[in-house]
Amino acid sequence: MDKFLCLLFSVLCALGVLETDLTVPALCAFLLLSLSLVLLCMGIKYCRLRPWAFMLLLFSLCLIRLLRFKASSVIPVSEETIVSLEGFLVYDSSYSDSGKLVLNVMVTGVRNVFSNYFSGFRKLVVCISDQRSVTGAFCRVRVYGHFKEGLFICSSVQVLKKGMLTHLRESLILLLEKRLSLNTLGMLLLLGRSEDMVNSLTSSALSCGCAHVLALSGMHLKFVSSSIKRIFGRKKPGKVLSLFCVFLFVFIAGPRPSLVRALIMFTLSFLPLWKAALAACLIQLLLTPWVFLNPANAYGYVCVFSLIAFSGYITWYLKPIFLHGPGELLGSSICAVICNAPLQLLLSGVWYPQAVLSGPIAAALAVLAMALSFLSLIFPSLSTTLPQNFMLHLFDFFSRMGSCTWKTYPVFVLSVLLILLLIRIYLGSGKNKIVTNRESI
Repeated sequence: MDKFLCLLFSVLCALGVLETDLTVPALCAFLLLSLSLVLLCMGIKYCRLRPWAFMLLLFSLCLIRLLRFKASSVIPVSEETIVSLEGFLVYDSSYSDSGKLVLNVMVTGVRNVFSNYFSGFRKLVVCISDQRSVTGAFCRVRVYGHFKEGLFICSSVQVLKKGMLTHLRESLILLLEKRLSLNTLGMLLLLGRSEDMVNSLTSSALSCGCAHVLALSGMHLKFVSSSIKRIFGRKKPGKVLSLFCVFLFVFIAGPRPSLVRALIMFTLSFLPLWKAALAACLIQLLLTPWVFLNPANAYGYVCVFSLIAFSGYITWYLKPIFLHGPGELLGSSICAVICNAPLQLLLSGVWYPQAVLSGPIAAALAVLAMALSFLSLIFPSLSTTLPQNFMLHLFDFFSRMGSCTWKTYPVFVLSVLLILLLIRIYLGSGKNKIVTNRESI
């Protein structure tokens, strides 16, 4: 049942980013809600139906919540007449490749050319500006400008309110940026600051399907936690200190959806993995439903749920050939690429099968870069360019393979399944020969 529930919530995350008519999903949500209530009533007599009833009820309520948010994200005035937006930043401001300031604003009010003010809704709008002053998430801002092709082109940005925690966070970021001024990859992996990153590295990562390695996620939290526990031990003081450092890392890096998901799962690590992932999904859906409109967040959840549901089977096939660590890493990479490919194809029309090999290598280089970056905070003269150069060459090599379309996806999946099956048959026949020889002796 846990695997089936993971599959359902993978579909839920995919529905958040797909531009589809809400009528059919709403009808499905209503039918699932009715079915869950019927099963819940039948569960009074047949206890085996209760888990399935609660599962469908939970999924249908979450789907209704997501659809309500998407349906209410409509500005009640024509975009052509809007001259200013007011709201709060949901992420830190970032910079595009051309140096423009990018603001993800959760709009709560707009003003049109007739000076009429409209409020009572929430819509996520991407704003582009030439300013370089706004940084922290959850700052209340007012932006002036006009809409163009779905983007709001800002002529000016006014910060209305900035909290005390935001001021503290910006001070810590400035302090760390001075220590990491020469370490561009460290700035990206520790602080999530991509404006100073070499553009060729991020573009090459995108073109070979390894952008998730450079995005702050659970891999980075696990590295921080493991490093602290190795230094201070795995007893209670080490665990408490590692938890504090993880929260501090997320506080400095900012409320990115992938980091918040990983933090919730890390905090609930005493639960089974699928329950921790489900709890993270529910908490984010209830408190910050706009993150489910983000493709990166959808990729992350689909990857997590698919790993929980299927990676164990693939790793089981690879276990006799590889050691435990490499086999598990390769199995997870195969599972993530196969399960994320349909969503990538629906959103962009292409997918990157070479990420099966490039992803694990890039992840190892990213961990090495993080270790050197932490050491460079203590020893500023320490060079950290080696993993960055290796990563750049790796991305350039695999990006030459190009991308694939829908036609290659079933061929790739069938090829992987066939190879795994042949491996298992070959190893199984080898074991049978050994047993037969022993019996004959």
